Amino acid sequence: MKKKILSVVLVVAVAVSLFVVPVSASKWEGYIKISTPLELSQIIGSSKYYLTRDIDLKGFGLWSPISSFSGELDGNGFAIRNLTSIEGGLFHRLSGKVRNLGLINVDITSPNDAGALAKIYNGNLVVENCYVTGKVLSTDINSVAAGLVSRIEGGYDISASITFNNCLNMATVTTTSGPGGILGSNASWYMSVSGEVVNVGDSSSITNSINAGTIIGGKTHTGGIAGYFVGGRINNCYNYGTVKITNSQTVHTPGGILGETSAATYNRGSVITSIINSATTGRTAIGYPSENTHTEQLRANVPIGDFKKQETYRGLDFNRVWYIHPQVNNGYPILRTMMKLYKIPTENNRAAPAATSFEIEISLRTGDTLNLGAALIPTGSSGTATYSSNKTSIASVTNNGRVTARAKGTAVITVTVGTSSKRVSVRVT
Repeated sequence: MKKKILSVVLVVAVAVSLFVVPVSASKWEGYIKISTPLELSQIIGSSKYYLTRDIDLKGFGLWSPISSFSGELDGNGFAIRNLTSIEGGLFHRLSGKVRNLGLINVDITSPNDAGALAKIYNGNLVVENCYVTGKVLSTDINSVAAGLVSRIEGGYDISASITFNNCLNMATVTTTSGPGGILGSNASWYMSVSGEVVNVGDSSSITNSINAGTIIGGKTHTGGIAGYFVGGRINNCYNYGTVKITNSQTVHTPGGILGETSAATYNRGSVITSIINSATTGRTAIGYPSENTHTEQLRANVPIGDFKKQETYRGLDFNRVWYIHPQVNNGYPILRTMMKLYKIPTENNRAAPAATSFEIEISLRTGDTLNLGAALIPTGSSGTATYSSNKTSIASVTNNGRVTARAKGTAVITVTVGTSSKRVSVRVT
């Protein structure tokens, strides 16, 4: 019988409540794994990829953006670290899907458009559960820059759209025209055969996202979430980062959420439901709105201290996606995939009790194997994982966490780090 190999990563939080993240072979069926900088640089076409670990580009040299990609990239909760580029970002031209990915300590200086994730997008692009730290700079006076994605390419695909959900910018973004924390610009126009001007940006959206970085513009459409956003929707977005324009002669003011929308008659209007802190962003949530911009529940005078309160963030899922604690990130929210970057405290500085129920239940056939891995949260914690089985005749486990299904029945595998432990129920059929 051909053995089936699975893996389960148990994330053990030392002195914190425990949780696990199952990762099975079936989840990644059809995906190509990425474990090294070289493998990352070889992403191509419309294939599917996933990260198996953090990828550190320090020492890899200047990064040359991947020219074009239209597939799927799942960071699997890991991050790309120390990306340094003088050409753009991770990708030059991007469509498809990118999710569960961190970009840590990027250092991008580009003579034209710049975005840590992508320079431009073409076609449809979905970005979910992603974050960026570091700096993004465009030195060209007419180019756009953003924490994640700079701008749409041209005006040739009227079906092109971009969707962001649960994204966080903590990077400093600087350019003369059009900087944004999440997106630079979705605006582009297409002249139809009949001569009608069609707006490309209407189907775009930015939802449940936060800008915490500093956004610096030189003259026009400078915004915390997006620089220039035409049509589409910006919902449940929040900015407490600094947004400013350095040119005192400009007629445009920076916007806490959005720098500018189009005043042209063919703009169908943007729907904005978001919150900012006016003290850090200037006077308004939208720097230069059009008459068609529709706002709902847009608050521009929220005290900075309220951004450290969970109740401020309506629509954000703090059970599964986001995390907030007074002693983490100065009290501001982070994505749960970022928890490994921080020292996660416990209430009253006491260790959390061991689990009393199964964290996960797995079904295997006789002869199957299962790889259990333990990761310590927060990063820097010390401890060695030990593995044990209560019924080795049914399911045995080695010192490094490899489980072998030996006979029909149910066994319990216990993973222990210090005083913390988690149990995995293994049913063999």
